[in-house]
Amino acid sequence: MSYMNRTASLLSGGRATTPVALLYHADAEWTGEANFMQHAASELMRAQVDFDIVPAEAFENAGRYAVEIAADGSGFGVNGQAYRCLVMPGAEFVGGAVLDFAARAAAAGVAVYALDELPSKRYDGDIAAREGFASVDAAAVAGIKLLATAELAGTLADAGMQTVVCAESQPWLRALRYERAGETYLMLVNEHPKQGISTQIALADGIPVAGARLDLLNGTDPAAFDGTLELAPYESCIVVLGATGSAGAATAGDEATCVDGPWAVAFSAPGTDAFGESVELADLHDLSSAEFPGKAGTFRYQASFVLGEAASRAVIDLGEVFETATVTLDGKSLGTRICPPYRFEAAALLAGEHALTIDIINTLDHAVPDVFGMTEPSEPSGLLGPVRVLG
Repeated sequence: MSYMNRTASLLSGGRATTPVALLYHADAEWTGEANFMQHAASELMRAQVDFDIVPAEAFENAGRYAVEIAADGSGFGVNGQAYRCLVMPGAEFVGGAVLDFAARAAAAGVAVYALDELPSKRYDGDIAAREGFASVDAAAVAGIKLLATAELAGTLADAGMQTVVCAESQPWLRALRYERAGETYLMLVNEHPKQGISTQIALADGIPVAGARLDLLNGTDPAAFDGTLELAPYESCIVVLGATGSAGAATAGDEATCVDGPWAVAFSAPGTDAFGESVELADLHDLSSAEFPGKAGTFRYQASFVLGEAASRAVIDLGEVFETATVTLDGKSLGTRICPPYRFEAAALLAGEHALTIDIINTLDHAVPDVFGMTEPSEPSGLLGPVRVLG
């Protein structure tokens, strides 16, 4: 909850930079052949081009929506939110208000795109009411640019509409730019459930991304950010452009030792503090397949490791975990993580032997199967590793 509060506080009271207004044409889907707007949305998301879904009603209901076209043709606004272009998913039919706005915006110099086909019929108006539809005059769509859906993201990227530009394609990266109280934030999210992201990012105008990376989930100090982006599966971060931060913590390239075990593992059922008799594991694997089938609760792993040299900034990396992990090192709690990366800062460690305790909580479906999810495989239970000490 504290993470949600911190994030919501930063991303409130300001304005997002969303260059694209993507038309939601529900009536067009009912009246004739039409492409789903989700096809265009997925292309934009994979290319880090941010957008808002704007309903056709925005151009029809002047009482609820204030729509203004910029005098210099740079874009238009809907209730104060600025857009650089309008994207109309392919459709056979179009409403008169949308058609009228698209024609006026295009005439003013605003980019208006129709994907895959130009609308050829109107579903409203007197003629449509009498005959079922009204043909669209060619002059009404003359300023609208016809574009294939597959070419949309590349065209808008060439126009400088990406929130961030990656060194290589990153289809699972989502990016938001937010302006608030004189500061600019970038929220970056890896939506892939298994694969991490490692890339270099810059702004659309080529300016390097530099600032401070915030860790709102774990509450660590802001770290200096130079555009080198590392995100674990479904990890997110916020970068404050132009701000300063401390040097980053140890990375995967700084491995000091690997904790190979053996591991003593005990189980505690929900609602109890007592752990049962421990079993010894020679390696890390899914506990639900052999040692603890049908169990949901807390698995306590205990092992020791020897550090050959002292480490000034040590980090404990647990690798793969299912799901929640709490780490205690030499009797001191290092905190709890609920999602990747399962990394815990341990500060300075002396050379010699150290005692490591890791509590893992799995999900309830292992003990109480869901009848609606019985056809889906359950995720593993416990710690899969590898467990490494970085520093």
